[in-house]
Amino acid sequence: MHAMFKGLFSRPRRRRIVIVLGMHNSGTSLLARAIALMGVELGRHVLTRENFEQAPRYDYWEHAQITEIQDRLLQTLDRYWNRESADWPIPESAWRQPEILAMKRELAEIVRRELAEAPGLWGFKDPRTVRLMPLWNDIMASLRLDPMLLISLRGPGTVATSFASKGQVPYPQAERLWTRHYFESLQYSQGAPRLVVDYDAWFADWGRQYDRLADFLGLTDPDKRAAARAEVARNIDPNLKQHAANSDAPIRPITRDLHALLLRMADGAEDAAAEARLMARQAELSQAE
Repeated sequence: MHAMFKGLFSRPRRRRIVIVLGMHNSGTSLLARAIALMGVELGRHVLTRENFEQAPRYDYWEHAQITEIQDRLLQTLDRYWNRESADWPIPESAWRQPEILAMKRELAEIVRRELAEAPGLWGFKDPRTVRLMPLWNDIMASLRLDPMLLISLRGPGTVATSFASKGQVPYPQAERLWTRHYFESLQYSQGAPRLVVDYDAWFADWGRQYDRLADFLGLTDPDKRAAARAEVARNIDPNLKQHAANSDAPIRPITRDLHALLLRMADGAEDAAAEARLMARQAELSQAE
């Protein structure tokens, strides 16, 4: 090609989006609120307490339309959170079902619209997302998007105890669902920018937690960083840290080891070899205690 034409048809720069992953009741709402205060656009359709007849104790900060579609996806896939099959793996063939492809197109159209309206960094949070990451990977590839993945972590015993009570499901089912969510969070975040954020650290050392998150998002402007820091501090409510695990709550070895690995990652210690060893233990996900 002649030099004068070089670069005229170069590909447009890929946009980044932020996706918050994690299990239900694991601090994803607090994390989504924090990144919104730090400048990440969550769109105009987020779920707050005002959206419910019986208001929850906190705002969910989930994109209402994405959540509605993802509920339908999980029901179609027979992986809805209150079903016995909720934590089962999803076969590759499932993603090619006509109903699934139609809902994928709905999600892609939402993302296109949101990105057109948000000139800066856009993102979304929904605990359902991690089970649907193969679908999201297709969407991001087709729209030329690069994900930045935030994994909100909270202990399996605490989350499973809380989720079993609120969702009226057996504790072992809730524990298996925790394990599947975080196993797939690691599986589908490999090779992408990611940060594990420990929910309990917001209450133990929120300043360090904030700095790690701000660094990850690239919030470098000193004035904006200081202003966001003050807003995040005002939104950390110790009253939300209520549930604790029963002392005799059973935890399977795979769950315990997965949690330990994620805690090390949340403390800044990546261990690729340990992660690979844990990924090789997928067969244990379906084993009961």
